[in-house]
Amino acid sequence: MTEVNAKVLANPAMLREDPYGSGWLMTVFAPDEEGPTRNLLPANLVGQWMKTACEAFYRLQPQLSLSTAADGGLAHKDATAGMTPEEWKRVGQELFLS
Repeated sequence: MTEVNAKVLANPAMLREDPYGSGWLMTVFAPDEEGPTRNLLPANLVGQWMKTACEAFYRLQPQLSLSTAADGGLAHKDATAGMTPEEWKRVGQELFLS
């Protein structure tokens, strides 16, 4: 990693508001062109992986936001707001092929 966007650290909402502009996270240095691509998911599998990851995340949302329709909980703009570091790790491992 060569640079971290300090503005996003100060205002994480930027990531959601403008992820491809001012909400960038970091820059990285890759010493060769082929190295980073070796670990990427093949293009023909990306669509199915994304669908599966989204469905899994939607199933987790009531647990993550600490509310459900049954208990009258309100919809929350950030479904991950109440997550502990342990929950982040579990969700990351489940959804991001780690």
